[in-house]
Amino acid sequence: PSKAEVDPVKDVSLVTSVQQVEVPTLLRIIQYYSDLSKLLRVIARILRFMNCPKFNERKALTCDDLKHAQMALIKYDQMSIKLSSIKKLKPFKDENGMLRVNSRLSQSDHLTYDIQHPIILPKGSHLTTLIIDEEHKNSAHMSPYHILNQLRQRYWVINGLKSVKGVIAKCRKCKE
Repeated sequence: PSKAEVDPVKDVSLVTSVQQVEVPTLLRIIQYYSDLSKLLRVIARILRFMNCPKFNERKALTCDDLKHAQMALIKYDQMSIKLSSIKKLKPFKDENGMLRVNSRLSQSDHLTYDIQHPIILPKGSHLTTLIIDEEHKNSAHMSPYHILNQLRQRYWVINGLKSVKGVIAKCRKCKE
């Protein structure tokens, strides 16, 4: 948009380390995709372009590019979480600025950091739905409890079981 068309209320920027993306634009991109892997690839390309405008578009994306894109999307999504609503989870921000749960599992020496401190995902967001749907497909359309257990290896979805059941209810393959 031109400078005359910019609404100062909507001209909020999402900062992910050095990059800035206009929030309304990012929200439209997130809402447009119904597949998590496609969304991550698009965001990774955008972030790569923002880092180096003279980049080679044909160069394959790396795992680091995709992880960085996923972290950026999750950080953006977590901006909608009201800290007062998740006080019981004892949330904290890790070194990457992501909200995580501080639970009793942190006392275990045998678990990974992601299991000890899962990343908090807001209920009802499109990104959360895409993550649940991806896990649902990867786990061969298993039960909601199995999917929630798999998700909790890395994420803590607010109202998790209800969110998972909602995604499964919309699954065409599971309706058959």
